[in-house]
Amino acid sequence: MLGAFMFNAIYKFPAYHFACQTVLTNKTRTDAYRGAGRPEATYAIERLMDELAIEVGVDPLEIREKNWIKHEEFPFTSVAGPEYDSGNYEAATAKAKAAFGYDELRTEQKQRRESKDRIQLGIGISTFTEMCGLAPSRVLGSLNYGAGGWEHASVRMLATGKVEVVTGTSAHGRGHETAFSQIVADRLGVAFEDVEVLHGDTRVAHRGLDTYGSRSLVVGGEALVKAADKVIEKAKPIAAHLLEASVDDIEFSAGRFSVRGTDRGAGDGRDRDGDLRGPQPAGRDRNRASTARRRTTRSTSTIRTARTCVPWRSTPRPAAC
Repeated sequence: MLGAFMFNAIYKFPAYHFACQTVLTNKTRTDAYRGAGRPEATYAIERLMDELAIEVGVDPLEIREKNWIKHEEFPFTSVAGPEYDSGNYEAATAKAKAAFGYDELRTEQKQRRESKDRIQLGIGISTFTEMCGLAPSRVLGSLNYGAGGWEHASVRMLATGKVEVVTGTSAHGRGHETAFSQIVADRLGVAFEDVEVLHGDTRVAHRGLDTYGSRSLVVGGEALVKAADKVIEKAKPIAAHLLEASVDDIEFSAGRFSVRGTDRGAGDGRDRDGDLRGPQPAGRDRNRASTARRRTTRSTSTIRTARTCVPWRSTPRPAAC
């Protein structure tokens, strides 16, 4: 069923109809091919594009270029419903053509065919886009799907200057800890090695939907981004108090708060200019920890909580030849 939203791929169709027939049998063949929805859709549309190129007598890449979504048309709502937030297939394909010497390969292919060379040259063209994160949530809801569409994360600044991250997704040896540490370190301006990622234990990670459907980064990673942003916003009034400035004049960059237009600043306690662990305004929450829960509302550009809508990206990716 996932393929129903992907058969249009990166192309513009004026109309589209999808029908699916389910067949149950105890005599099915054994195969290593996974039915993830997107590969089947890619095969169908790319086969169609090749046949169309032959019928009209043009290069297979040219027929694709004439029909795909142009970069100035984004964001673009596909005929199947999902919205693509961004993309530049022209630029990606131009780089691929230059890297592979596409025009030269076509010339060589023509020469081999004309000379009836015993060794012929085949050139395959395919584009690919994927709906990651098991979304959008409105579609999952309409299908009464019982999972997917949201993820939980928390970010805590410790008194030592280290950062503790808890994510509801769970790594299975694919490097999630590295990626999540990089995301939080970049957002908070701290050292990569100062970020500790905790997961996979319900005593620590109380909420979450684990990892599947290419969702850990696009949903779980975005939840971490928003949790880190909440930590920054939580610390701004404290920094304003220490720097004797208005909260509206406080800026944050590279792990340091500063007063707009001045060289006055405060960091995370590891510099000499200011320490957020010092005296704080009365009534302020000293807990520098924040959590975020994200529920996807579009497959490519929005994640929603009960309180706010925030953007995220899961850009359709062309796999040019």
